[in-house]
Amino acid sequence: MQLYDLCKKGTIIVGQQRSGTQHLLQLVETSLVKNRIEKTNNGEYFNDVFDKKIFKNSNDKKYSFFNIIDKIKEQDISTSYSIGTIVYYTTFDMISQYDINCKYFSENYHLIKLIRKDIMSHFMSVVIFNATNFQHSSISSLTEINISIPYKPPITQLVTFMETRLEIERFKADTIIYYEDLLNNISTLKQNKYGLTPKEFFANYDEILNYFKQLNITHYER
Repeated sequence: MQLYDLCKKGTIIVGQQRSGTQHLLQLVETSLVKNRIEKTNNGEYFNDVFDKKIFKNSNDKKYSFFNIIDKIKEQDISTSYSIGTIVYYTTFDMISQYDINCKYFSENYHLIKLIRKDIMSHFMSVVIFNATNFQHSSISSLTEINISIPYKPPITQLVTFMETRLEIERFKADTIIYYEDLLNNISTLKQNKYGLTPKEFFANYDEILNYFKQLNITHYER
């Protein structure tokens, strides 16, 4: 799998939360160091996308199709090979579905799309991640979090996850990498062990699975 392209200014990994973007970013960084390529790790681009305070007195109070290029230029000022991730779903279609933005990003960055094929496990991980106030990796048992199991997610939570997945599916990228393949190739990447399967975790497992089956997506283990 191609992790970088030295004809471009950097690599950007695009994926949903809990899909392994940080581990893949480490893999890209390790590969660059190994090959003695000077790099700058910019972390998560656009992580202020939901911070209303930052844009309170700004003319462009939110990210849009019309300022996304300026936003990336502000956050990526590196002169060496830059690497980073985009996991904030409000920006995906702003890039891939608007020709000017798509052209800029594709010409300047090697874009990697990271997909987690086991969609039920992915959704379960996102639910737990949110329930722990984003301290997901530090818990040792689901008894530590304030969530009733079996859990029935509100429809808004399910819809947000589905919408984000569809935006990722539409995203135009140079390389597609699967989370499940990363598990097999990175010794330091370990799945969280909850002691429950998604079928045991979700009170309406069959209903959720049926919703996912109706989505027009290809990267999905049915």
